[in-house]
Amino acid sequence: MKRRLGLVLAVGLVLSACGGGTTDGDTGATDTTGGSDSEVTTTSLAAVTTTTTAAPTTTTTVAEVVGMIPDPSTGVTLVPYAGENITAGDVFVYWYRDTSAGNYLALYTGPGIAGAAGQALCPGNSIAAPDFVHVSNTPVEDGSCDGFPTTTASIQVCSGDVWIYESVIPGDLEGTLYGSLEWNSTNGTIKGLTGQLATTPDMPEFEYGLSSYTLWDGFTSDGSSQITCSAPMS
Repeated sequence: MKRRLGLVLAVGLVLSACGGGTTDGDTGATDTTGGSDSEVTTTSLAAVTTTTTAAPTTTTTVAEVVGMIPDPSTGVTLVPYAGENITAGDVFVYWYRDTSAGNYLALYTGPGIAGAAGQALCPGNSIAAPDFVHVSNTPVEDGSCDGFPTTTASIQVCSGDVWIYESVIPGDLEGTLYGSLEWNSTNGTIKGLTGQLATTPDMPEFEYGLSSYTLWDGFTSDGSSQITCSAPMS
């Protein structure tokens, strides 16, 4: 009996040494969490909106440049060649100097510059110093100076029956100025009007090539005191 009990106890001790026993509350499961898994972090980025603001629009207003044509002291009435008047009215030429280029300016005005028998007339001018030099003719319409073998200058056609002609005559040249308005007829005969004026040191001046001018009363055919002009033509 004692031998049997000692055998039982010996078997129990062997089982305990092999770890087969448990404690209260132990499930018998083995802890395998030796390290925690890496934590995954998700970041949501808000959409970035870029706003481009256009630069403000700037409007620049350019004031119209208005010139002043002085009261003339140097005007002549043109008279017909050989007594034959080719216009339906009078034509006058007033002489000035150009303050920018320095050449002589001839202002043609009057109802007669409109034309003769539907034919555009050809203005021109020169100076006798003492021989005739710096001769030019400049058309106001295509073909109006055909057949005139002279230099072409520059001219502005303005309201109120006014033509402003910038001659090729230097403004410091002294002599006798000639202004003309001519018509090269179909038979090759040049008809026209002409007038002459001696130069003076105190000849009035203004700037050629502006878009409008104010002037004295009674200068234009319609009595206006301001004229608007085309760009210079040559």
